[in-house]
Amino acid sequence: MSAPPWLVVSAEGAPPIPSTPQAIHQAVATSQIPPGAPVSVDGGRSWMPALRALEWHRTASAEMALLVPTRVEPNAVIAGYLGVFSTLFFGGPIAFLVAVMSWDPGPKAHVKLGIAAVGALLGPLPIGWFARKGQVALAADPSMNGMGRVWTGYVGAALMALGILVGLVGIVARALGV
Repeated sequence: MSAPPWLVVSAEGAPPIPSTPQAIHQAVATSQIPPGAPVSVDGGRSWMPALRALEWHRTASAEMALLVPTRVEPNAVIAGYLGVFSTLFFGGPIAFLVAVMSWDPGPKAHVKLGIAAVGALLGPLPIGWFARKGQVALAADPSMNGMGRVWTGYVGAALMALGILVGLVGIVARALGV
């Protein structure tokens, strides 16, 4: 379902004319319509001055961009979501398991190393790879957004790598009998 068209009354007594926010902005900027001209953003159910309608549109667009990524590098989006959700639900628990299991005297060293390798392959490595690809793409195209998502990916990968590293230290310590 499409949104109702914006309506603008360009002169007193004139009928409402369907328009777009960009056209209304241009008309106000070039003084074709006054800044206080009545504008409806909901198909004529309510009216507000043109400047307030344009400010509302700008604010609503900025808030929506927080929820729906616009002009964001795709690898940065992947790195950001993987950095959050993998750290919480998949790679993070695996890294924690590696860290805890490595200090346990039960399993053999090769089993522990295998789990650490699987943890690294499923945890920090793919996230770091997507974050790096996103960072390189953002450096190549500064008009794109997503550096915060790249850093979210890096932080998530670093936390998981820290768990794997603690696990590897534990494996070596157990193998040396410390």
